[in-house]
Amino acid sequence: PVMGLIWGARPADIAELWRFVAQGATYGGVTLSPVGLLKFLLVFAVFFLSAALSGRSGLAEKLRQKERGWLTVNLILAVLVVCLAGFMKTTERTPKTSQRQSSDTANAMARM
Repeated sequence: PVMGLIWGARPADIAELWRFVAQGATYGGVTLSPVGLLKFLLVFAVFFLSAALSGRSGLAEKLRQKERGWLTVNLILAVLVVCLAGFMKTTERTPKTSQRQSSDTANAMARM
């Protein structure tokens, strides 16, 4: 944010970028979030390293030569996944409402 302000970004631009990172964008009824994508990639890396360290392939042999280092990397990635999950859980979200749902609610309220 500070570098953006130095380069001439307005605070509203930075707030919009932060909203996009926190909430994502909706495409065809599916919300895609950069943080969710990052979490998915980290989980993939954790499972890949776990499988590679327990396998018998040539790659596994190379990884097992420095097993302690790779286990540390795997642990750090797993902790990052948990932290990202906590961030995603505590991020404020707006509930999805479609035009039909809002009109159904208005009709129900009018009948009361």
